[in-house]
Amino acid sequence: MADKTEAERGQEYLTEILKLMGYQGDVTVHEGEDRLTLEVKGEDVGQLIGRKGATLDALQLLVAKMVTKGAETTRPIVVDVAGYREQRNGELLAMAAKKSDEAIKTGRVIALEPMSAHDRRVIHVALTDTPGVTTRSEGEGVNRRLMIVPTGPGAAS
Repeated sequence: MADKTEAERGQEYLTEILKLMGYQGDVTVHEGEDRLTLEVKGEDVGQLIGRKGATLDALQLLVAKMVTKGAETTRPIVVDVAGYREQRNGELLAMAAKKSDEAIKTGRVIALEPMSAHDRRVIHVALTDTPGVTTRSEGEGVNRRLMIVPTGPGAAS
């Protein structure tokens, strides 16, 4: 597979993993400048998402490790199932807006539930340019959570 592109390797690896797991799904590649997305569609593939996307995150990590092994430069690889990532990102953005407003209004730090690195990153990026709040992550492993911290006058940290 050395002479194949990153996208071709990703598509082949993910297709083979799905087969070994007993799933039949079509893997479509979407190439962007900043990322490579592998989308899985098919019957019963929704089970590949897992609780809060945990199975999907594990698949993504596995495929990314396989594709990028030995590569000098790579783009991030995203594995999505039936549009789950886009839907989840929308939910996270709405939560970020609501919780940042709450932090600003109350002047208190808002601790979100523990979430995956991917989910924390979506919120960190969404709130980067939001006046009146900043974000930080606290905790270890599966208990790592995002904190939304008010920065204006009267803010308690």
